[in-house]
Amino acid sequence: MIFNAIDICQGKGKPEWKLALLDSVKDLTTAETMGLPSILNLVKTASYMLTCNLDTSDGLVNGAVGILKKISYGTTGQNDKRPNIAWLEFKDNSVGVKRQKIMTALLRREKVKELVPIQLEQKVVKSWPGRDLKVKFNQYWWFQSMNLLWMSVY
Repeated sequence: MIFNAIDICQGKGKPEWKLALLDSVKDLTTAETMGLPSILNLVKTASYMLTCNLDTSDGLVNGAVGILKKISYGTTGQNDKRPNIAWLEFKDNSVGVKRQKIMTALLRREKVKELVPIQLEQKVVKSWPGRDLKVKFNQYWWFQSMNLLWMSVY
């Protein structure tokens, strides 16, 4: 499943200004979007690497690799089905334990025990100085790492 970042333009302004600002973020690099990829290929059983520190005290750090085991879906305001939680399994069982404890009810509802829930992140990737407009990306902090040669085999 190909998952495109959800771009949201917020603020007050003419519709054409909002469209222009949204159009200007289409070709931003991952470096320009604070590590959020524009497109992410979600494949169950594929390995993924976190590209930022989500919670260092919980082992959810830049470079941590987990296997995508489950995807939970929600709907957008336009009733489009979109992934909203990705469930990863980490080789080191201590990774994500804090997050699992905080989200116990969610783990029970989704019928998962050992998986770590990773939600979409939202970051402002571009703003229009002098106008109250900004574009936010909604995406996961990771990239598919199936082809990393140094990665240990699960």
